[in-house]
Amino acid sequence: MVALKFCDVQPRKAIEARRRSPQDILLDAIGHQIAFLKDTSYVVERVRYAKTEDGYKRAAVAKPPRKWWWKGEDGQFYVQIHLGSSTIVELEKGKPTLASGKSEKDVIAVLEQVAAMIRDGKFADAIAEAHTKMRRRKVG
Repeated sequence: MVALKFCDVQPRKAIEARRRSPQDILLDAIGHQIAFLKDTSYVVERVRYAKTEDGYKRAAVAKPPRKWWWKGEDGQFYVQIHLGSSTIVELEKGKPTLASGKSEKDVIAVLEQVAAMIRDGKFADAIAEAHTKMRRRKVG
């Protein structure tokens, strides 16, 4: 006879299995930013719903990603990391902007370093906080 061992483990629900983590979403977005910095004609295909006579229909729209970087008055480039369209991830509390150097190559280097740190789990708390803020904004 086999001894039974009871536990409280539950299977993942289908919606949880399909949902991407905020880290994965952020890494994809950083990849889009790097690709856009390397090639200004880079576009991301997005799905939009357009109203037609028959109701709403899916339509693919190709647009360049919204830039996360800008050139300051001092000639230096700055970057803000976004989760979603408007939520800014504060990698360090109270300091949402990264100084990135004098050229776009420096911006690429900073974004690649941030991506590596996200993969290593360094900014998990900051990403979770931004994700909570983003979800709260959608619901309420």
